[in-house]
Amino acid sequence: MAEVNGGYLIMKTLREAGVTHLFTIVGGHNFEMVDACQDLGITVTDVRHEQQAAHMADAMTRFTRQPAVVAIDGAPGLVNAFPGIQVAYESQVPIIVLTGQGSMVGRDIGVMQAIDQLELVRPITKWRRTCFDIKRLPEYASMAVREATTGRPGPVFLDAPLEIIRGKVEESAAPMPHHYRTASRAHGDPALIKEALTLLASAQRPLIVAGSGVWWSHAENELREFARLMQIPVMCRNMARGIIAEDDPLGAGFLPTSAAGADVY
Repeated sequence: MAEVNGGYLIMKTLREAGVTHLFTIVGGHNFEMVDACQDLGITVTDVRHEQQAAHMADAMTRFTRQPAVVAIDGAPGLVNAFPGIQVAYESQVPIIVLTGQGSMVGRDIGVMQAIDQLELVRPITKWRRTCFDIKRLPEYASMAVREATTGRPGPVFLDAPLEIIRGKVEESAAPMPHHYRTASRAHGDPALIKEALTLLASAQRPLIVAGSGVWWSHAENELREFARLMQIPVMCRNMARGIIAEDDPLGAGFLPTSAAGADVY
C-alpha cells in the first residue's frame, strides 16, 4: 500500500465512521486533513473565521445527528473557535474539533503556536487527547467518535504535533479500528418504569417534558406514540422542539410556564 500522511489517516477514520462534512479555515496545522477530504468524499466548507466553522459544524450535527468536524489552526485559531465549541458543549452536540500544534523539536525554545491546548479546551469538551504516534492516529480518531456520540454526547478535541500530522507511513501500518462503539441504547430500570407509569396513570394533570436526549436517541416516534396513547401533553425543550408540534392538541409549547400546573411530570 502507498504511504499516507497523518491528516489522511485521521480523516479516513472519521469518514468510515460516517462523517461527511468538515468546516475550516485552511492553515498550516490542518492542511493535510483538509486536503484528504477530496479523496475521501468529505464536503469542505472554508469560512472566514473559526467561530463560524464551529457554529456551522454544530448546526450540521444537530440536523443530521452525525458528527461534523471543525478543523482549525492551533493556538489562535483554536481560541477563535471557542464560542462555537462552548455552545456545542452546553447543548451536548457531538462535534469533533481537530488541529495540529507546534513541532516537537521546537518545544520550549519559542516555536510558534505551541501552547497547552488540552488544558485550554478542558472546560468546554467532553474528551480531549494529543496523539504522538502517527500509527495510532486511527485509534485516537475512533476514540474521538466514540466519546462524542455515546452516553451524553458532546464536543471532543484531538490534536497532534506537526511531525505527526505531516509525517508519512505505509497505510497498512496504521490499521483502521472497527466495532469500537455500540449502537445500543441504555434501558431504564423496569421497576422505576413501572413506578413512573403508576404515577402518570393516577395523575390529574400529567405533563411530559422532552429534551435533547429524545432527539439524539432517535426516540421521537416512541415519544409521540406514548404521548398519544396516554393522552399526556408534551412540553418540548431544546433539540426536542418540533417533535410534538406546538399546534398539536398535545403540544404544551416551549416555555416552562406550562409545567406550573402539572401534578406529575
